[in-house]
Amino acid sequence: MISCRFKSGERVGPRSYLLEGKTEHLGYTATKVAIKAMNAHGLRANVLLIEDKANGSAVIEELSREDLGASVIAVNPEGGKESRAFAASADVEAGNVYLPENAPWLSEFLHVHTNFPAVKHDDWVDAATQFLNWRRTRVFRYGLLEYYERLQAREEAQALGKVALQTCMVEIDGRHVLLHFDELRRLWFDPKNPENTYPESEDS
Repeated sequence: MISCRFKSGERVGPRSYLLEGKTEHLGYTATKVAIKAMNAHGLRANVLLIEDKANGSAVIEELSREDLGASVIAVNPEGGKESRAFAASADVEAGNVYLPENAPWLSEFLHVHTNFPAVKHDDWVDAATQFLNWRRTRVFRYGLLEYYERLQAREEAQALGKVALQTCMVEIDGRHVLLHFDELRRLWFDPKNPENTYPESEDS
């Protein structure tokens, strides 16, 4: 079993934070127990990514029937390990992957990644690249759709007087732009170019 718990989402933007990790080679029953234990006693996950191979298929089927407070998603990695690592390396190169500096497993994690693919066990690479590539694909496919759905919900709430519209005039690249504040995502955006967003400032 390869278990890594990442934090990501709207409030952290493109950044991914590896909060805790663990690698073990377990059978079906032990894998299922370990996943439940980590989800119950660690930082609760919103999504569980499980590779749909070997005993993973049975684990996916069983956990999908249980109320874990998390979505169980079957993952079928595409391409070889090196190609998947190369695809995920863009996030690392951009400085968007953060690691806990005091984690007891950090040195092993770094050793495996810096020496990959010339390592005997590359479980850490499998786990990290699986998440980073899944997240990028998900954002690409669904991010804009989700954004417009939330924007529509916000506009409907505003029409009912449930949301007060916040605006501000800022100078961007030498031109004045009127920004609107998105209460759902807690950031400013350009209504003429909704994909252009700006983080909420400390004093806003």
